[in-house]
Amino acid sequence: MREYARERNTGTNNYVEVIDYEGFATIREELVKRGERFRQFFVPSLFLKFPRDHNGCIAVVPFFTFLMRKLHIKQTHIQLSYYDTLGCGYLREKDMEQFIFERIPELPQLNALQEAFYPFYVFTAVRKFFFFLDPKRTGRIHIRDLLSSQINLELYALRQERPMEASEAAANWFSVESAETVYSSYLALDKDQNGMLSKEELRHFGSGMLSDVFIDRVFEECRTFWDETTEQREMDYKTFLDFWLAMENKNSKQAIHYLWKLVDIHRQGWFDAFVINYFFRAIVRLLQNKKFDVTSVDNVKDEIMDMVHPKQPGIITLQDLINCQQGGTVLSMMIDAAAFWRYESKEQLKFMDDDDDDDMDI
Repeated sequence: MREYARERNTGTNNYVEVIDYEGFATIREELVKRGERFRQFFVPSLFLKFPRDHNGCIAVVPFFTFLMRKLHIKQTHIQLSYYDTLGCGYLREKDMEQFIFERIPELPQLNALQEAFYPFYVFTAVRKFFFFLDPKRTGRIHIRDLLSSQINLELYALRQERPMEASEAAANWFSVESAETVYSSYLALDKDQNGMLSKEELRHFGSGMLSDVFIDRVFEECRTFWDETTEQREMDYKTFLDFWLAMENKNSKQAIHYLWKLVDIHRQGWFDAFVINYFFRAIVRLLQNKKFDVTSVDNVKDEIMDMVHPKQPGIITLQDLINCQQGGTVLSMMIDAAAFWRYESKEQLKFMDDDDDDDMDI
């Protein structure tokens, strides 16, 4: 492409390489001699999709980047299809686990991953795919959804040779640092070191201000296992991963779906002031134990209704929470005393931040 490109001055002494349609077509004819498969990437309609300058030229780098992404998607499609053991166009959880396990040696950013941690890394990686791409918990993900997902791009960001910056690694769910952070949190919560989490242990998640009522609902609705030693239901690592992803991505549609089944205590598809009161009483108890002033239940109910602005007054549905764009905030207020206090104190906290800024200026 550079052989047929020319430089264009952007007006700021910066030059970009551009190519006109004649050069574009010439490249196509040369590549087609090597294989008919190249023709699909140099058709006129594709050329017209890119911005053109006054000479009818397109920039080379964006087009080349597009080609590389298309090639990556096709290669990934072939890879994923290999793991479609049923030939139905989707992957089950064990298929995805095998896929991730066999990618580990191919991704330079995972070179530091200890072999003993491989199984936990695989569980951690696979759960993000299923949490976001299988919200109805069917146990399978269509390959077409995997290919179009940003999660897949996040995984393949680990192909780069250059070491990730600390902030970049922390933000990428599939990095070694991120996976170890999640697993270390799980181990830290597991006080009795039996490999699973009890209700009491999960209560210490995050700031330790999740309400008892909410924790009870988690254990009622999510998959747990009976521990004969403790004689109670306990949560394994996979279930914890879903919980973590929901709590860390509360404003996502998938997290709202996850949390909805926990707050819809009557399983009727909506909740009202009674349910808000049911959850908020537990929040009140937590805040009072911490010696915080607590607003009235009526004020909270009215504020939540104002935030959601439900289609049917007094009745909040799942769709209402999604439509209002504040579903994650509303659910946080109902289940997490720390989140509720931060929301109620936002003006005071903002004032304190402004004061801090003034102090810094001085």
